[in-house]
Amino acid sequence: MQKRGFYFTTKRSTLYYYDDLTGNVRYCKDEIKDNTVIYGNEKEEILNIEKEKIKAYLDLHGFQQLKLIVTEECNLRCRYCVYSGNYSNNRTHISEYMNFETAKMAIDKYLLSFKNIKYKNPIKYPCIGFFGGEPLLNYKLINKVINYSKKIYKNKILYSITTNALLLDDDKIKFLASNKVELAISLNGNKSENDRLRVLPNGNGTYDIILKKLNRIRTLYPEYYKKHCSILIVYDTGTDLLKLSNFICENSDILPRPVMINAVSSYFTNWYDQYSKEDKIKFKESVLKLRDIYIKQVKKGEVERFLALLFGKNFYEILNRYLNIGFNKLKPDFLKYTGACVPGSKVAVDTKGYIHCCERVPQSRPIGTVKDGIDYDKISELLHKYNNEITSKCINCPIQRLCTLCYAHLLDSDGEFRKSDAHLCNNLINIYIKRFSFLWGLLEDGAKPENFTKIQTKGL
Repeated sequence: MQKRGFYFTTKRSTLYYYDDLTGNVRYCKDEIKDNTVIYGNEKEEILNIEKEKIKAYLDLHGFQQLKLIVTEECNLRCRYCVYSGNYSNNRTHISEYMNFETAKMAIDKYLLSFKNIKYKNPIKYPCIGFFGGEPLLNYKLINKVINYSKKIYKNKILYSITTNALLLDDDKIKFLASNKVELAISLNGNKSENDRLRVLPNGNGTYDIILKKLNRIRTLYPEYYKKHCSILIVYDTGTDLLKLSNFICENSDILPRPVMINAVSSYFTNWYDQYSKEDKIKFKESVLKLRDIYIKQVKKGEVERFLALLFGKNFYEILNRYLNIGFNKLKPDFLKYTGACVPGSKVAVDTKGYIHCCERVPQSRPIGTVKDGIDYDKISELLHKYNNEITSKCINCPIQRLCTLCYAHLLDSDGEFRKSDAHLCNNLINIYIKRFSFLWGLLEDGAKPENFTKIQTKGL
């Protein structure tokens, strides 16, 4: 009988088995296990990739978001940025700007495709996001795009911008607020933490400037600030997470709500080599202290937003995993494994008009152009390569339902996929074993599942 999954033990020494075939977890009362991790024993498969199937899938599920990379230039030189030169699979900052002709073709094709999807998914809205570099360096184009898209599409459109905020002035703020643009602003914490990594080209920090811009938005448009502005936080081993948590909590009344907390990426970089063994031990201790605080808050029923984002996301994904649904029902048969999406599900357009899977994926494998549209041959070629070089052995993986790896983690600057080595996959499996063990231990102690991401009212 086919079996695939892993055993895990809680702090009470209770043994459970996660069944990846169904997604269920069962209590193992008297069961004797030979191995913690159970791999399947099916033969490697060659997936059937047909352009017609890809097109049919995207006609139903595709074009959910359009992301315009309006410039590849930036007015900051954040030390950890994926475009800083520290990442071998990505470009660096260059003076490239999108023109309106390119943006117009992207908007026209996106909204036309979206109208076809809207008939099948009436509750969906088109989403247009602006990225860089620093997108406000090309503010005139952003202004023009929003006005143009509203002119040709009379229903609601959702807009978003990810920015460092330095170029915001009263006129820009007024325009963004009047169009209810979701404004995501990067701020890594208090002055010392933010200015450690988020710096100007001359090395000076940006905290004081950002706080001034935030206060200006809050003064001019308090309701817009509350509902449509947010902050993005990035940390690494050099971050004092306890101070960061305190800063966010103590300033929750004046700061926009945090919506994302991410670690500096460890893929295609030696970024973390700069930290000593002592640094890593100190950082781990701070994580454990915060986790203890998070546990106490979970048991009480309300969690600070910072801690919910830092810890709760991982548990939310586990608690909301698909159950009792055949794996063939969860993903299309031409892309069964890993967390990669079907190229075209959302699209990013660069300054030259090339279409990419998303803004996070290196631009070495475009899937079309704004002039000619989506190229299904290129998508088919990408999927063939991905399935052959990355997912061919995934059929026996014990965490098929849980895997989060995608193109952004594996695609290099030459358009080749770095083979998924055993260390990378084993590390991910071990992470999930620890998460299940920790989570089920809390559930044994009486923690309610809904409390893991139940954010307290203060700071919303």
